[in-house]
Amino acid sequence: MNSKVSKQEKKRLIENRSMQILRFLNLRIKNSNLVDQLEIVLRLYKYVVQNVFPEEQVYDGVAKDTKQEEYLSNLYRGVMKNPGDQTTNAILFNHLLYMKGFDTHIILARSKNGTPHVANIARIGKEYFFFDTTLERSIYEEQGENPDEMLFCCAALGKEDFNRFYTPVEVLNDDLDKPAVPFPTAMAEESMPRQLVDSVVKLIPDLSIEHNPEFDRFALEQTTPVITLPFKKKSKSRPEDRERERED
Repeated sequence: MNSKVSKQEKKRLIENRSMQILRFLNLRIKNSNLVDQLEIVLRLYKYVVQNVFPEEQVYDGVAKDTKQEEYLSNLYRGVMKNPGDQTTNAILFNHLLYMKGFDTHIILARSKNGTPHVANIARIGKEYFFFDTTLERSIYEEQGENPDEMLFCCAALGKEDFNRFYTPVEVLNDDLDKPAVPFPTAMAEESMPRQLVDSVVKLIPDLSIEHNPEFDRFALEQTTPVITLPFKKKSKSRPEDRERERED
């Protein structure tokens, strides 16, 4: 799929496909407490990990002159047919979390040998936790892609556990053309309790599109009005500043 797609059409397709994904995931949970929030985040996480299509890559055929345009292009690829690279994984997960009202950020990290890596942080309750859909996907593939045996071992990690895999470097600015920002002060030191994560995971079904033919029935009609989304967040404050505003 290599035909040129205009910016406006790209946004319309992203919006429609994103809404289709959220409707398919049946996210009717009220995110009023920590367990509800965790279930929503883990449903989105499992969707991203399970639905990778490296053989069916989608391109928009348009040159990217800014980082924001590159972000939009990667988001378009992610929602339509995610190729499964770390950039689109992180952008897609970040986007879906943002649509559900979560405070979320894309982060840059480095492996022990210095290789750059991209992951996410998301706020659940009063703390931010690390999520690594790319590393989870690699483990999922090694386990034979059995949805009943997906480990969720790279989800809701605290600093100590994430540091076993990667060293966090910086948080990408919501305006990608501006410098990176510091990590929020409310980063969780410890991971979410394993027993809690496992209890929530049991509630989440197989979310593979290939195994769920009814996915298509959640598509929006072509006549559905376009809803303009803020593809970059407008706040000029840093994550820790926004955190203090909520606490005040």
